[in-house]
Amino acid sequence: MPSVLIVEDDADTADIIAAFLSQENYGVKVAVCHDDALTALKQEQPDFILMDYNLPVTAPAPFVSRVSREYPACTLILMTASTSIRTHAAELGINYWLGKPFEPDELLRMLKQILARR
Repeated sequence: MPSVLIVEDDADTADIIAAFLSQENYGVKVAVCHDDALTALKQEQPDFILMDYNLPVTAPAPFVSRVSREYPACTLILMTASTSIRTHAAELGINYWLGKPFEPDELLRMLKQILARR
């Protein structure tokens, strides 16, 4: 079963994504900040990390750098409502992104396409 770590500080958004992915037979964990995400990664390495760009407290770059270095098998997917999402993703070295709001089927399609390429 593929797994996803959702790093999202908005509980409603995280719950909606988690419920949808669970119905589609994905293992799901939720972290509300980068520190919680790193703790979760030490316990279990997911196939995907779906992360909000605008989390409070810490900038995304150190988190992305650490995850890329320590967990290279995890595919990072950036979520943001920013209109310059491509720029943000490129600056962080992330190849996959979703603009908020997005349709759950759009996320599912992306996950399936990435899994098919592995």
